[in-house]
Parts: sequence; structure tokens; C-alpha cells
Amino acid sequence: MPFDLALFDYDGVLVDSLDEVIKASRDVCRSMGHHCMLTREMLSTLEPMTYAQLARSIGLSPARIEPFSEFVFNRLQQADAAMPF
Repeated sequence: MPFDLALFDYDGVLVDSLDEVIKASRDVCRSMGHHCMLTREMLSTLEPMTYAQLARSIGLSPARIEPFSEFVFNRLQQADAAMPF
């Protein structure tokens, strides 16, 4: 059957962004004075897998969730070319 549109979940499906998420998370936590040692294992257990949930899982206060999420999102927007397919 022909179709007009195909959608892909780019992040995590076509591009492996895991290392970039870890680096960005550590950088923003460092800038906030939050001692976070985010690991691949921590990311694999998140449900749902969102930046806000990630912020909660590493113990950030509710006031820091939005700045954390924005920082990680913006960093990944800049790193697109460096992430492996």
C-alpha cells in the first residue's frame, strides 16, 4: 500500500544520543552545583524516558527540572552532526 509520509523517532532509533545526553546532564549538573554521576544504567531504567524524568531521577529539585531539560535539549540540538548513526 503506498504511503505519503514516514515518521522516525530520530533520537535513539536512527542516532545514538546516549553519550551526548550523559555529557550534557553532567555539565548542567556541574554548573548547578549538583553532584550527579549519571550512568547508562540509570537511563535504561527511566520510565518515561524524558529529560524531566531524568532530572527527577538524579535528585534535582522541581525548580531545576525545566532549566535542566532546556539545557540538555539545546545541547543535543547543537550536537546532531557528532552523533553516530
